Amino acid sequence: MRLVVLLFNLVLAVGASDRKLLLIQSIFRHGLRTPIFPFPGDLVKGSDWPVPYGHLLQEGKFQEYNAGIRERKRYVDDLQFFESNFTISKEIYVRSTNMTRTIDSAIWRFQGFVTNETSDFKNATQIIVPIDPVTVNTDFFGTSKTWDAFSCPRINFYVEDSHINKYLDPFKSALTEIIKYGTLVSNKTLTFDDLLSIYDTVTIEKTLGYPVPEWITDVILNQCGKLNKKYWALAYGVQTLGAPINNTRITVSGGIIMKNVFDNIHRKIQNPNSQIKYYANSGHDMNIFSAFNVFGIERFIFGDDLPAFASTIMFELYQNGNDYEVCVLYAKDSDAPFEPITKYINGCNAKDYCKLEIIENVASSYIPSNITVASKYRPSDTEFIRKRRETAKKQIPSCKDLLLDCTQNVIGEISECGTWQDDVMKMERVCLSPTEFQVTLYKPLVLSQARFHDDLKALCIEREKLGLPC
Repeated sequence: MRLVVLLFNLVLAVGASDRKLLLIQSIFRHGLRTPIFPFPGDLVKGSDWPVPYGHLLQEGKFQEYNAGIRERKRYVDDLQFFESNFTISKEIYVRSTNMTRTIDSAIWRFQGFVTNETSDFKNATQIIVPIDPVTVNTDFFGTSKTWDAFSCPRINFYVEDSHINKYLDPFKSALTEIIKYGTLVSNKTLTFDDLLSIYDTVTIEKTLGYPVPEWITDVILNQCGKLNKKYWALAYGVQTLGAPINNTRITVSGGIIMKNVFDNIHRKIQNPNSQIKYYANSGHDMNIFSAFNVFGIERFIFGDDLPAFASTIMFELYQNGNDYEVCVLYAKDSDAPFEPITKYINGCNAKDYCKLEIIENVASSYIPSNITVASKYRPSDTEFIRKRRETAKKQIPSCKDLLLDCTQNVIGEISECGTWQDDVMKMERVCLSPTEFQVTLYKPLVLSQARFHDDLKALCIEREKLGLPC
């Protein structure tokens, strides 16, 4: 009996040693940042933040630094995939969206990866200065374009209201009451976009101990959070709220980045002596979310949430005899350990390691043949933009109708109007006298900005074809 046990253990040891790690790839979210925009009635002003809106905070830098320490422990110390004195410029390719917060996050994460000192930002008295910053590339997955808000016009186009609102009816009643209540108590007109902004902004403010309006209770914030998740799920093609799976949306959002992951895998298989061992992608919550959508497993990972700051998805490629296997890991934040999630992928039989061909087959419906072609507008997209603009209902009066309307009976009242393309710019007017008024112009929210710029680019293309100036 003892002999049988010994032989069995020997087989397990040999089986484990046969599996060889060849390549790792990550998609991670930037660290904690300041809010993108304030919301009407926000108690925290721009001047209250240590850095501008949308920039990486000190806490976010430490999150990424510690995430890098976690990766070093796994791939340098435990698995010994890298030598302790590895050359980062030769063995790691770091890519980031062309934004300050993601580029900085990449630098801080790999500062932690190349060093070996842990840091707790909650108790830190001074910030660590990177002494060996890595080279951060901003290419759009090997194309000549830069990875930014305009590298994939189609995904910005797909984040449009008509499709999304069609399936948000279950939320509309509650949302309407929240908008009415918030408008009443804050004396600021709230909109649908404001509810999306409130969830992001207030969550950050509460995390850091900033004051929050009393009317935004945990119940209301939770409702805004559910709206936020459902909104982006619909925009990115997830089957939810009665909406069917939208293959095109999943392809354009998650399929593009996953094509790059699979391309890197096959390059490594064809050229195993390649020095590159790690491809890292510093991005946003929606990059992680959309990658999971390709495999249909986002519901198992996030529930009603979206990826947290400094969360990470890791793809490990192994050779096991004549087969190639993939292990997918996920760390929900900078402090959490890597957890294998391959088991959730259909066909992997609840195992941590899954054959490459099975993984690819599951994703195949959403992987484009060409990244550049997949990211471009289609003629039908441009036509839809025109029709949407022609049929869109005006939600608020045009500013041109209000500016000359300062009669005696409206002095002191605040009126809101819309201006610019598709009324994406909001303005408040206060009549001081029949001949004098004061206006406050609000920068559009990120959704509206992206839609406006993409619509404008599409119209420019049309005008240039006709020989007209843009």
